[in-house]
Amino acid sequence: MKWKGGPQNYGKKVINPQAAKVAQSIETHIDVYAPGGYGQKHGHMNSAVFFVLKGKGHDVHDRRRIDWEAGDALIVENGCVHQHFNDDPDDESIVLIMKAKPLFLFMHMIFQKMVDYPPKTPVPGHEDYVPPTAI
Repeated sequence: MKWKGGPQNYGKKVINPQAAKVAQSIETHIDVYAPGGYGQKHGHMNSAVFFVLKGKGHDVHDRRRIDWEAGDALIVENGCVHQHFNDDPDDESIVLIMKAKPLFLFMHMIFQKMVDYPPKTPVPGHEDYVPPTAI
């Protein structure tokens, strides 16, 4: 599977009902944040579990900061507006995200809102960043 996105945040779907018939109600994807990078500020109806595989950073959930590091798990509550940040200026952060989004979409609970789109410019000093190929 190829990485999508960039230049600060890349993603790869692992389990998705359209791509893998393993599960019709669960979606799982891996996100990578470039050193010092961050993703979009957004919200959705479905909750999510955010498991940190590598790195350190913080989230902002409904204007509340939550620090995290490798081995931590965070819950993004239903309807929460949130954003993920990699606080390490020298190394990437890798997270596994698991959610029942397909089930929510099936029930027509389709609220998804992008508050701030992901950055279109690389983090200064990391213009050549590419996500790991071994994942």
